[in-house]
Amino acid sequence: MRIFPERPVLRLFVINGVMGAVIGMVLASIFIFGDFFGLYQTMQRSIGVIAGWAMLSYVFACTFAGLAMATAVMLHWDRGDDDDDKGGGLGSRADDAPGFQAVPVRVRSGH
Repeated sequence: MRIFPERPVLRLFVINGVMGAVIGMVLASIFIFGDFFGLYQTMQRSIGVIAGWAMLSYVFACTFAGLAMATAVMLHWDRGDDDDDKGGGLGSRADDAPGFQAVPVRVRSGH
């Protein structure tokens, strides 16, 4: 069974987003319960470990999910009708394409 078989882009986002969120939650758990930087003791004295873990896990999950989805999009290799086998973001340059030429432009200072 495949997730979203008719929408591969959505599948790319969902799978990588979930993986990133899980990695973020695991790292937040390691930081808190491993008592790095005294986080566990600080949370015990202030808002409680569960509330602190929930807040830090949420922030880490959102950050790592976004990072994983952005990385997946930037490293996505489209194997469709492209015949140059360069793919997107893996070495293809716009100035290598035929018909493109760099044009020097003079820019005046705003002073």
